Order: sequence, then structure tokens, then C-alpha cells
Amino acid sequence: MRPPSLLVLSGILINFNLFGQIPSSSVYLLQPSGVSSNSITYEQPKYLTNFNPNGYNNHPIFIDDDHLIISSKLPDQKEPDLYELNTAAKTLKKLTQTVSGEYSIAQLPPNNNLTFIRQENFENETLIRVWEFPEDNLGPGKPLFPHLTNTGYHCWLNSDQIALFIVEGHNRLVITDREGLNFTTVTEYPGRCFKILPDGNLIYLSEIPDEGPMLKIFNPNTNSSLPLLKPIGLGQDFEVVDEAIIMANGKKIYMANWSHEVPEWKEFSNLEWMPGDKITRMALSKNGQLAIVME
Repeated sequence: MRPPSLLVLSGILINFNLFGQIPSSSVYLLQPSGVSSNSITYEQPKYLTNFNPNGYNNHPIFIDDDHLIISSKLPDQKEPDLYELNTAAKTLKKLTQTVSGEYSIAQLPPNNNLTFIRQENFENETLIRVWEFPEDNLGPGKPLFPHLTNTGYHCWLNSDQIALFIVEGHNRLVITDREGLNFTTVTEYPGRCFKILPDGNLIYLSEIPDEGPMLKIFNPNTNSSLPLLKPIGLGQDFEVVDEAIIMANGKKIYMANWSHEVPEWKEFSNLEWMPGDKITRMALSKNGQLAIVME
């Protein structure tokens, strides 16, 4: 068995004991150890959230091969903050420290500035807005669309268009411009996950009551959607890797090729040997590292 990994936080070494107490929501990092035409196997995972073993850890995103950002709420906190983990240097940096809650990092092209969702709780109202960090990632940042106060999730299509999950009586998935003034409704029955494809189209989870859950592709040039395939299992979240979609069901990961005329799910990796009950979210780096949220 490999020795536990170490993380440096404010000059303090923290020992990662992988098979100790299993947090209710944990983030692990897996390195690929074997690749075949049909599957990938991973070596022993690194447990990344030992700094918060009994708290909330979620929304992983790689901003490059060595840096992963997550949203974590420690037991003594009311709302989560954003943390940047350097998986190569094994260090941790806190990006936010506010009374608000921060979630769901995205990268704004072409310079990949960081944007995120901030939930601001006031006495008589709650604002959920898209915020942008300063270029040096220091300071509180600013809301990109001050007037849009009910945005649950977001994804940039390009430097001029953004997809927004609007939280209201009937949630909506919309596309708008940088000013947040012109809107195109993608669906009035969205799931929480949507991603940009390499061809510039948007893949999203549709949950129309009479139709059932369905992954669909929206073309922003024609403002039209086409069904792709049913999601695997009961989860909502997926990841896009080149021409493939990956999605978890329990502790197994499945892959389908979104560019195929009739895509089908095939088992991609079996992680039944890992602690925890199910994979709820994933992030994949360009060099093949896989970050998973295990509950």
C-alpha cells in the first residue's frame, strides 16, 4: 500500500489517511494506471479533503492539470468557501472567506478568468448571482449580472455567451449575452448539469415530465435541440471528454460517444473497491486525472 499523501496548509502538514473515517461528502483524486480500448483502471486514490473530513466538499473543477478548485463548508461555517488544491505541490489555498456561500466555478474564455456562483443571504432576501474573480484571483470580485439574482448554475459557451440555470417556479435553462439582456430559452425543464462541447454546442439534461430524463444537444446557431440518449442511472451530473460523455451510476463510471449517430453507454471504470456509497460529481483534467465526489 502506498503511504498516505501529505498536504501543506498554512505551513502545517496534514496527514491523509485514506481508509479512516469516511466523510459524508469527500473528494478523491485518481491517476490512471492502465488504459485499454474499453476501460481505464486507476491506482490508489488520494483523499483530498482531509482538511474537512466531516463537512461539505463538492463542485470540483480542474483549471489546469495541477490545480483543482472545490467548494467546501467546514463544520463551524454556515456557508461554503472556495479552495484551490495544487495536486502536484500538495498545497491548499483558500480563495474566498465571506459570509456568503460560493459554488460552481467556471472559466471565462479566452483568458480563463474564474467565475462562480455566490449566494448572498440578507435579512429579507437571498441573491444568487454569477461573480467574477479579479485577474489575480485576489479580492472579493464583482457580480457580472447584478440584476440576475436567481442563477443556480452557469457555463460559458464562449466569451460572449453564457448558459444560466434560472431558479424560479419552473426552472429554466437560458443563454444570454455578456450584459444579461437578451435571452434564449433552451428548456423549461432543465437538470442541474450542462456543458459546452468541443464543437460549440451545449449538452444538457432535460427533465420534461412526459418524456423523462434525456441528454440533449442545443445548437446556439439554430436555437434548436436534438435528443442524444437517456442518462445512465438516476444521477444528473456528467463530464465531457473530447468526443465522449462520462457519467456515474453508483461507483461505476460509464462512457458514451456524443458524436456517434446512435450513442450507447459502456462501462468505463469500476470503482467498487473505493470507500463511500456513490459518485455524485466528477472532473477530468486534460492529462487524465479524475477527481470524484463520493457520498
